[in-house]
Amino acid sequence: MIKSKKAGDFPDFLIIGAQKCGTTSLYNYLIKHPEILEASRKEIHFFDNNYNKGIEWYKKQFPLETRRKQGYITGEATPKYIYDPNVPQRVYHYMPNVKLIVLLRNPVDRAYSNYHMDINKKLPELLRNESINDYISFEEALEVDIGQIYMKRGMYADQLERWLKFFPKSQMLILQSEQFFSNPLKTLKEVQRFLGVPYREIYDYKVYMKGDYKPINTNTRKKLLSFFKPYNDRLNQLLKVHFHWDE
Repeated sequence: MIKSKKAGDFPDFLIIGAQKCGTTSLYNYLIKHPEILEASRKEIHFFDNNYNKGIEWYKKQFPLETRRKQGYITGEATPKYIYDPNVPQRVYHYMPNVKLIVLLRNPVDRAYSNYHMDINKKLPELLRNESINDYISFEEALEVDIGQIYMKRGMYADQLERWLKFFPKSQMLILQSEQFFSNPLKTLKEVQRFLGVPYREIYDYKVYMKGDYKPINTNTRKKLLSFFKPYNDRLNQLLKVHFHWDE
């Protein structure tokens, strides 16, 4: 963890999303590389929540330039960046050459995981208030505002199109979460190559932020797969990649 309060430098890479797609695990694996220095924390939220703090505040979250002259690189991972429409232009203004990494997961699984993350955050309060029955089901959540956010976060093509207005595809590495989960070694090789650092083996593939909950209802899954199909088709066309989420 960086202790200095002196201004550092801009990051070399950003993991911009998406939420509940494996960004925490990927970032923690990357900072085990001897030439990748960690930021003050994984999610700095400068370009969305903390933009009013100014660019010098942001630069203080990264290692000093004198440490990075030896060939080190650094970066952060704020998964909300991909979703916030204000972020692409803000990033481009300060860091037009930054490398962008994106993890995309089946939007049905992403939404269900997002729901359980929110429930777990509220669990201590519910238990204190003896209101465990106040939980709403995933299906009920989809009918209210928070559920719409779960859905919109999985409409990846809309979000990536905003980024592609400012950054070329060659500056972005798009990864499929399912492949990362099943073969982290292969994904890390690809990421290290993209970042331009020498390959280093990572031996500890601890899973970070893994949810523990029962599978989604089969009928609900079918309905959501049908809902997301046109959005997934647009994503496949945009990236010229087939994610096989509808199969």
